[in-house]
Amino acid sequence: MQSGLRNYTNCPVIIYDINNEHIADSFITEHDKRSGTILIASLLNNLEQGAKVNIIIVHAGGVASYNGSLRKARGEEHEIALYNEKHRQARGSHRHKLNTPGTINNIITKDGKQQLNPPLQVIVVNISTTGTLVKAVPGYFKLGAIIEIHLTIHGKEAILLATVVRETKNADSTINYGCKFMHIDK
Repeated sequence: MQSGLRNYTNCPVIIYDINNEHIADSFITEHDKRSGTILIASLLNNLEQGAKVNIIIVHAGGVASYNGSLRKARGEEHEIALYNEKHRQARGSHRHKLNTPGTINNIITKDGKQQLNPPLQVIVVNISTTGTLVKAVPGYFKLGAIIEIHLTIHGKEAILLATVVRETKNADSTINYGCKFMHIDK
């Protein structure tokens, strides 16, 4: 039983096969916490029933990674049974390239919250179970700052809190900010 899990209904999900090859981006139409299953709003026709998958779920408290197995299809959806244990091996290999627009509305510093007006437009380069890489113009963030990242994955909005842990300069005078997710239980 998975009754201790948060409810992932309507959360974006990124699906990989057991070789960590990207299969699909989708969202969870229903999460049955009692049985530990999720319904995915995409056809996974290239997988057989019982196929093992790795999934990244983007939720209000950050990102979670699980192993699962494809159970059966219902109409336009597939059901995935989540394993009892979170997938903890090779988390870095679950890095998914997004290169999607995002916005930073708030920077939370030690002195308090600084609201950006207008919000800073960024590119969310990739996302993994532990963090994300954000491309932005220099001068907005310092190492250790906590930022609120808004992005859309498969039509679903996700808001993530992350701490800026590293930065690298790009040839085009932008900065890649490596950010580690702050997991917040809601």
